[in-house]
Amino acid sequence: MQKISLYKGMREFTPKTYAPMQRIYKVWENVCTQYGYEPYRTPLLEHTELYTKKTSEEIVGEQMYSFTDKKGRSISLRPEVTPSIARMVSDLAFHRDLPSPFKIWSIGSVFRYEQTQHGRTREHVQLNVDIFNYSSATAELELLDMLSTIFLNLGIKKNGFTIRYNDRTHINNALIAAGVSKEETKSVTRLLDKKEKMPIQELRSELKKITTVSFEDIQKNLRTPPEQWQFLHKYFKNTLVYDPFLMRGFDYYTGFIFEAFSTDKENTRSLCGGGRYDALVEMYGETKVSAVGFGMGDVVLNDVVTKIKTKKEARQTAIAVIAEESADEMRAYNTAKTLRKKYQTNVLYLGHHKKEMLYKKLNASGTEYAVYVHKTNASLKTIATKKMSAPILIKKMIAKVISLLEKKKK
Repeated sequence: MQKISLYKGMREFTPKTYAPMQRIYKVWENVCTQYGYEPYRTPLLEHTELYTKKTSEEIVGEQMYSFTDKKGRSISLRPEVTPSIARMVSDLAFHRDLPSPFKIWSIGSVFRYEQTQHGRTREHVQLNVDIFNYSSATAELELLDMLSTIFLNLGIKKNGFTIRYNDRTHINNALIAAGVSKEETKSVTRLLDKKEKMPIQELRSELKKITTVSFEDIQKNLRTPPEQWQFLHKYFKNTLVYDPFLMRGFDYYTGFIFEAFSTDKENTRSLCGGGRYDALVEMYGETKVSAVGFGMGDVVLNDVVTKIKTKKEARQTAIAVIAEESADEMRAYNTAKTLRKKYQTNVLYLGHHKKEMLYKKLNASGTEYAVYVHKTNASLKTIATKKMSAPILIKKMIAKVISLLEKKKK
């Protein structure tokens, strides 16, 4: 039978390769919870129209996984989460059930049919963090603070990342001041967004097809950073850098925009990006709602994090329960169940195995103790020292293990 390979651009993880990813997801969740944000969920499949309303032309035209369902409707795997959130918030606003501020987060997969390469897959897991119904600039401040906290908690030092920023209103005003017409600003912005991906001569040539204004005049007008965001430098100092050509490709941005990058020269792709999108929610309903947020993917972030030499994480306080003989399996199973119930810790039931075959597995998994059950008795093995205690009654062993774990807590 011919082997069915993994679909190109998709990912699968063994328990070993998934462990570092899980660490990232835990840090994401812990930081969001720490800041008081609430979790939510949106579907993987959406009507294609949801994205054609305001998602970038490149994503809609070239990168979406779209198909027709059995009833002839155009459906797409989500290439981003923001339009789904905007629709959800629009419904809440319509029913007058939208708090102020409304701070939410989610972790889920997004799909784009891109050219696969290192740091770019066709499916990745993304953290989305957003604040709705709150127009204060402290919203932007808090989001930048959150993403900085995430990086620091993952072991990336303060000098290990930079946050580049710009402002869409500032960009539009600068372009118009340079002589670009209102009608031309969107096309010029989209072109400037590709500045790092094309030779400067090609960019100049493409610019001439859109407007009579020269690249040099545009560059001159974009040189000065927007005044209203200077206060952020007091908080983030050298980490925050004004980037005159940061455009963010999505059409829905209306104000402050930003992207974070590693200072590692081998990782040039963005770690995360976001901005203010005050007009998007209204497109999916009738109510205008202020909004700002960011998305952070796991692919490039994992590349950066795996290079960092961090202290070994402490062993999990985990117990393995093993049956000495096949006849002891039910007693061993019930012992594991009792330990989980009485002392809420991680307990791995392994059934009947030979002792010598298990040591490497237990040591590698972070297990600290193994309880071996035989008839009515049980022995306790400390994995690090390989020492085995004398057998005692199972009930007494359960009490002994709980007492041991309690002492370790202190």
